Amino acid sequence: MKKIKCFMLALFCACTHMSAHDNFYYYKGSQITINVDNSKVAVIARNMEDTSVAQAEGWVLEQNIGDSSYTVSVYSVPASTIPESCTNDVVPCYKTADGTEIVPNGYINVKLKNASDYSLLESTAIQN
Repeated sequence: MKKIKCFMLALFCACTHMSAHDNFYYYKGSQITINVDNSKVAVIARNMEDTSVAQAEGWVLEQNIGDSSYTVSVYSVPASTIPESCTNDVVPCYKTADGTEIVPNGYINVKLKNASDYSLLESTAIQN
């Protein structure tokens, strides 16, 4: 049963950005719907990797966000230059219904029900 739950979690995480109608997250038990922001993309790279991107015409760097592991560069882009299917490095940004911008940061936050679930989550993360 734990393997099924972990598989479902991994599947959910992989699919959250596939369809604008199915994008959401949970906050304090409430499901919050988010929509793809067609005016922005984020480029996520490990700090030791080259963070430069072959930018399409019209891409404008808005901000760099980072920590000791990752750098996220946020670009405003003309809608016509957003890739149909984003790569691992270039991901769409999102907005909530009230206009709050959400920039993916390369991390997934998970709340475990039991401390014993940590080892299962860790082994699944290593496999994927």
